[in-house]
Amino acid sequence: MHKYIEAKSNCSKYTKTLILIALITMVINLVIGYTIYEEVNVDGVVMYVSRQPLAFLAILITGPLSVGWASVSKAVYNQGELSVGNIFHGFKKNYFKNAWAYVLQGIYLILWGIISLGIVSIVKSLSYSMTYYILEDNPELSANEAITQSRKMMKGRKWKLF
Repeated sequence: MHKYIEAKSNCSKYTKTLILIALITMVINLVIGYTIYEEVNVDGVVMYVSRQPLAFLAILITGPLSVGWASVSKAVYNQGELSVGNIFHGFKKNYFKNAWAYVLQGIYLILWGIISLGIVSIVKSLSYSMTYYILEDNPELSANEAITQSRKMMKGRKWKLF
């Protein structure tokens, strides 16, 4: 419980910056969602269909943005320097590796989903959850090495994260 109280007090120190970072991230995600999905009405049923060429946009942005969130989390936890620029850290350093980590995670989760009808992919997504934090702390690792390290790190800890 002590770490929760410590993290909460750290967050209060950065409240305005965290709110601004959250708003920027929300706008980016809304733009991505609005851009890559279109509403289609088929016989009175409304569906959202991906515009495949534009879905590539999400791949180019989501992985690096996730590393940016890891940078934000690390700065808050360590009470370091935090600015809006932290959210863009994944774009500035190892951009392609960060984007590739997102692609690899997606491929692995799709394959696990096909094999297990989706059940194992939920558990695996928890296993892969530390990938971006690992890439933030160890930029020399490859995307696959970071995913593997995350999987090993989360062994026996997935329920706690869930």
